[in-house]
Amino acid sequence: LLGDDIGYGWNLGLHYKFDERTRVGFHYRSQVDLTISGNVDFLGSRDAWGDLTLPEMFMFGISRQVTPKLNVEVGAIYTGWSSYDRLEINVEGLPTDPVEKNWKNVWRYQLGFEYKYSPEWTWRFGYTYDQSPIPDDTIDYQLPMSDRQLFSLGFGYTKNDRTWDFAYTYLMADDRTIAARPGDGIPNDTRTSNMDAHIIVISYSVRF
Repeated sequence: LLGDDIGYGWNLGLHYKFDERTRVGFHYRSQVDLTISGNVDFLGSRDAWGDLTLPEMFMFGISRQVTPKLNVEVGAIYTGWSSYDRLEINVEGLPTDPVEKNWKNVWRYQLGFEYKYSPEWTWRFGYTYDQSPIPDDTIDYQLPMSDRQLFSLGFGYTKNDRTWDFAYTYLMADDRTIAARPGDGIPNDTRTSNMDAHIIVISYSVRF
């Protein structure tokens, strides 16, 4: 399905500075409802449409300058994925066969450290625990997501108006068993998925 739509939502952000070393923040992003309409190109070109809801999100964070060189940040994100209860795509001239999803609301927890080793060098370390919104009874091969942990480290080097940044993240996902269901078109057995990933980011910036 190739289609488009325009959705409307709103954001709210609050920031409070307790003292010179402690700051807290809150951000809310509203749910956005979309009706995607377009066409599909199988058995000829046909009109197609479907509803899509982008979930609301609550984001919290606190930053503490523990020492003149060390800053610690703690954050949490709550995502309302329970709004995604089914996948239903309507195709002109064909019966509709909705797929139950019944995703659940989840949390993402984050912890980060930034150490100012010198005026030029900054070291960074982080940890994230990210819950999967997909329940066992509706998980499939389209998106075999499980709870994940991310371990990150990196550094930044600044000289005059130029900054080089490097970051490495190791993503470790829990094993997840996927049971075949009638209509999947695959043998009626179960499969276990596991996933690790290595992510490298390098950036260069110039300030004017």
